[in-house]
Amino acid sequence: KKTGIGSTLKGLYTNDLDLSFQKIFHKKQEIDDSIVIEKLIERQHMTIRTFNREWNKYFNLSPNQYLITLRIESAKRLLSGAALPISQIAEHCGFCDVMYFTRCFKNKVGMPPGAYRKHAKSSSDF
Repeated sequence: KKTGIGSTLKGLYTNDLDLSFQKIFHKKQEIDDSIVIEKLIERQHMTIRTFNREWNKYFNLSPNQYLITLRIESAKRLLSGAALPISQIAEHCGFCDVMYFTRCFKNKVGMPPGAYRKHAKSSSDF
């Protein structure tokens, strides 16, 4: 029986690795990508090389890209419901500055955070 990360990487949202990633993500608001990924690798008892090889077998995103995706999803929820300034949402979700957050958000969502907030608000008014 195959053990370790390879046996858990069966689906993006229903595996132990994903849950580990999300637990680490939610424990720390100011996230350093390298620390998060190092903790995840440590939990799986692997070398970085083995982790990357196994990760790439099952995911189309790099671990860093996946972490950014988690952060953007969290930001979308906050933009839809909270009245926080975009700068605070960026910081809360682990982005080092608003410009980087805005660039990542626009790449993933197709619109900047402010436009997303307006769209989400106008959609919820109906």
